[in-house]
Amino acid sequence: MDKKKSLIILNIVQIITSIYTMFNAKKIFSSEMEQVKSIPGFSDFIEKLEKIGPNYIFGVAILCIILSIIMIFVILNKNEKEYKSYVTTISILLLLFVSSSIGSLAAIIMFVIALNIKNEKVIKEKKELPKLEKHPVRKLDELLGLILILLFVSDSIWGPYVPDSFVIPAVILNYVILIAFSLFIYRNDLKRDFKAFKENKGVYVKYALKKWGLMLLTMIVCGLILSMLGRESESVNQQLLKELPKYLLFPLAMIEAPIVEETIFRGVVRKFFRNDKVFIVVSALLFGLVHVTSEASLIDALFSSITYVLMGGYMAYAYAKTNNMTVNIMMHFFQNTFACLMMLFI
Repeated sequence: MDKKKSLIILNIVQIITSIYTMFNAKKIFSSEMEQVKSIPGFSDFIEKLEKIGPNYIFGVAILCIILSIIMIFVILNKNEKEYKSYVTTISILLLLFVSSSIGSLAAIIMFVIALNIKNEKVIKEKKELPKLEKHPVRKLDELLGLILILLFVSDSIWGPYVPDSFVIPAVILNYVILIAFSLFIYRNDLKRDFKAFKENKGVYVKYALKKWGLMLLTMIVCGLILSMLGRESESVNQQLLKELPKYLLFPLAMIEAPIVEETIFRGVVRKFFRNDKVFIVVSALLFGLVHVTSEASLIDALFSSITYVLMGGYMAYAYAKTNNMTVNIMMHFFQNTFACLMMLFI
């Protein structure tokens, strides 16, 4: 069997073991904790760890699935000299994160296979990330952007007056209006960006995946630290994910939110702040604060917004770097899909 087929089979095994880990996270964590509880002086730490442990194992299992899918995609689309570095890096990451002996063994075998691929210099033309110009700003753009922001926050005004029997239709109508208005006012910007994306989709997808991976890792680490400090709290998004029926959950989180929120927090904000550094800071802060629920104190609200400020910062940096909204929409889609899966299975 050649190296490519072996690596694909090993990654399929990795995906299957990770899926098993997802559905048995609590059982696996409890088993691991039984071995640690006997160690003196760890009782307080274990008590805190037991609250987040199963969620951590579940999240890591999803991360391993994503890494394996990326590796399969790379293997199928590149020759072995080109995919060697990818296999080496991802197999090391899998070895660090997987919680099953089968998964660890598969990662070790993948790493060994990668080491046995001969290093030959591959001469190829490297395609650079396109340098698009900033979108032009008209007075009308600023006015329409402000109207879009008002529509976005208007549910906090009319929401309490909607009868319970009409909540779902009102939510659907609100989101339909938001996405239609977003696509209408930024149709020219989005047309240019999508055209550039189609012509350079390989470069853009690679960039979006890379930035999203770094963003997700940063958010996971930040979330774990906040949990250990006893500062975890639900955001507006998390509450909506729990309250909305499943038939609304995926289309709103994976289609509407990426388009509308990126149009507002990147597209509209960019119209007002042309300096890259100022834009990134303002966009990140606004994105973080708008996702905070009403908290008991200002300190709690600030802690609650940290992970979303980080997410907003990564998104704003990607937009400042590419000036292409499709990259941001793609990253937001990846993140919300991941969040939906987490909410469904935990």
